[in-house]
Amino acid sequence: MKITGVILLFLFNLLGVVPSMGQTQEEKVYSKIDLMYNVLNQKDKATLPAEEYSKCFDEVDLAVMLMIDSLPTDALKAKAELVAYKNVMNTLGLYVDRGGTDLTKKYKKRLKGLDMKSPFIDELPYIYEANLYGRYMMNNKIGMSIKRGTYVLKNSRNGEFQRRFVQPILQGYMAYYGYSDSLRMLMKDVKRYSRDSQLLAFSEELRAKCLALSKGKVAPAFTMMDEDGKTYQLSDFMGKSSPIMQE
Repeated sequence: MKITGVILLFLFNLLGVVPSMGQTQEEKVYSKIDLMYNVLNQKDKATLPAEEYSKCFDEVDLAVMLMIDSLPTDALKAKAELVAYKNVMNTLGLYVDRGGTDLTKKYKKRLKGLDMKSPFIDELPYIYEANLYGRYMMNNKIGMSIKRGTYVLKNSRNGEFQRRFVQPILQGYMAYYGYSDSLRMLMKDVKRYSRDSQLLAFSEELRAKCLALSKGKVAPAFTMMDEDGKTYQLSDFMGKSSPIMQE
């Protein structure tokens, strides 16, 4: 029997009657939308030919739109539509990324109404906002973490979200690349665009540490252990040349 959009909506409403513990009413709506679109990422659906996948997508997408139309407030509808866009990018978008180029026009058309400047984006739970931003940046070829951090700083008005998204990037780049030009650029953007005092303070503290460890500065005291378990302090080598230089 062919499943129509109306039947699909009924089935998914049945699936949604048992809410996850601890979720708010809005989060239950978002979870239901995720559940509805996730059918398209099941192995048998994800490997369908383009025409068949397109039909399956349309049925699910229609069911979601009907459900969103039934929501009680315009604000909730607007936020639910953003969650739907996130899922469109994670389903139809992934299908296109994997080689389903026949559906590229359909995908671009479906995303036309997405407004990344919508004030409702910053009202979404962190995981939804992060996923929406992440997939949108991937969709627009903003691949490097530094560029993603700058994009979030410039576009998000949610200080807490800026901090949770950008702070790990600052830490990661410092750990792997040191005080690089890219890291300095991101720190400047933090100072320019951040709406979060904690992120500003963290960035300045990290910058101070970077400057203290830069070339020509006095090295801070530290203790280390050799392969035999003997402990040394930096001061133990004061005034002594490196064994490598003595050879």
